Amino acid sequence: MTKISKDDQRIYGSVQKGTFDEALKAVRERKALHDADDLRRPIYLPTPVLALDVKLGGGWRGGRIYVVYGDENVGKTTFFGESLAVVCGHQKRMSMAQDFEHKFEEERMKAIFARRGANMAKLEKSDRYFYDMPLYAEDGMKTAVQLAASGGLAFMGTDSVAAIVARSEVEKALEGKKNQIGLHASTVRQHVRVFLSLLTQHKMVWLLINQTRVDLDTSPGRKFKKLEKPQTGGSTLRFHTTGRIEIRRGKTLDDGTKIRILRIIKNHVTGWHGDIAVRINEDMTLAWEHETLSFALKHGLAKRIKKKGTTKIELLHGKKKVLLPKEEVLDWIHGNLAFRAAVRRRTLKVELA
Repeated sequence: MTKISKDDQRIYGSVQKGTFDEALKAVRERKALHDADDLRRPIYLPTPVLALDVKLGGGWRGGRIYVVYGDENVGKTTFFGESLAVVCGHQKRMSMAQDFEHKFEEERMKAIFARRGANMAKLEKSDRYFYDMPLYAEDGMKTAVQLAASGGLAFMGTDSVAAIVARSEVEKALEGKKNQIGLHASTVRQHVRVFLSLLTQHKMVWLLINQTRVDLDTSPGRKFKKLEKPQTGGSTLRFHTTGRIEIRRGKTLDDGTKIRILRIIKNHVTGWHGDIAVRINEDMTLAWEHETLSFALKHGLAKRIKKKGTTKIELLHGKKKVLLPKEEVLDWIHGNLAFRAAVRRRTLKVELA
């Protein structure tokens, strides 16, 4: 049985026995207790895409659940890894990766972190990054709840919803017994409901990776017609998420650069819906250097200078100005964390004003 504090006993008692004025006073007192905990002040953690930060109102909002989903081999796990790397480099609390699919390649994740200027091994040693590979939903839930309840967990990513499996489901399958209909959706629902209060209390972000499943219309004459692609995990994710983002394949540019589309389906913070086009490299990582340069030019931290038929880029780096040939700018941006951070601050300040 939950122990009720003296403050709660006093407030609840006045509501039950007092007049309306006393009840209103008690409610205001209780509201003041919540305001004292600073639960209403929003905090934001950066996403791997600056344009996405802008459209979401500043990034991943603390205390909320986000779902990123898409087809096979569209770049979901890479986006997941880059999200972890960016958050780890932004704040001091722990970020946790839940790998229910058991497919994380350590060397690839290290490379993804390194492209974002983060050293995964050092982050693990300093307890700012934690990797968990649970066998069952119950194992992952227990670990995550322990860390989240301590207040030291800022960001948790789960890859993926489809791979969350209850122990009973596996045991019944091994015994040759049929599992109840909707067991997976029930497991996901329990997983989500356990974390709702912890997310709000500690302003923690939970990012879930999900797949789309293609169903076929088997009615006469329409056997091979694809129906709308539903997501795994039931309807719980639709109700409890603040944002849902679909990753889609885009066109290929003339120079061979591939494009991915981030389609914001649900956005409770700003209400903005639409598509964001992002470049990707050959290894599926995001080509964020192009985006950083684009926003720097837009907001006065860089400008093009044309002289004698050549184009150079002047970058404002602190109080200094750096003039570089156009071909060298992206490499310079890649190696300057301070400039990238300055571009993000300026962009959010201007576009969210």
